[in-house]
Amino acid sequence: MRWLPFAILAYLVVSIQFALGGILKLNEYTPNLVLILMIFIGLHAPLDAVLIAAFALGFMHDVISLHGIGTYALGYSLVAALAFQLRGIMYADHVATHLTITIILGFVLICYMMLRHWVRSFYFAGEPSISFWPQISAVLVSAFLAVPAIHFLRKIRRTFAFSNK
Repeated sequence: MRWLPFAILAYLVVSIQFALGGILKLNEYTPNLVLILMIFIGLHAPLDAVLIAAFALGFMHDVISLHGIGTYALGYSLVAALAFQLRGIMYADHVATHLTITIILGFVLICYMMLRHWVRSFYFAGEPSISFWPQISAVLVSAFLAVPAIHFLRKIRRTFAFSNK
């Protein structure tokens, strides 16, 4: 995998996610563009590149967000490992695959975040609450946005030089 094009794309996606988050909102639900990119990388790259890319994307997300360093780095690594495992049983070129894998892995990320929030709120009283239903709605918006986004990323995937491992 070529890391310079990935780094440029990762920077663009994270900056669009956070700088234009208010513009991208659809009825108060912001799609998770970083999750969509992570799913694309998980469906096409070898395992070592997938885990490194997931950790890097998660770390970039953690630096900007308020959840603390390591939260999304671990969550996206989990999602990427599952995407890598699911690509063996799913047809990666189909639209229904892009839709369902985004919903499935988005729910996995929500469950991870809710579990993390529950554990932290048990030990730290000042932890802000996370609403479950807006997170689900954001995953559904992300899933419908993932179809054209992954289609576009598949058109430029030669740029990343994924190997067939």
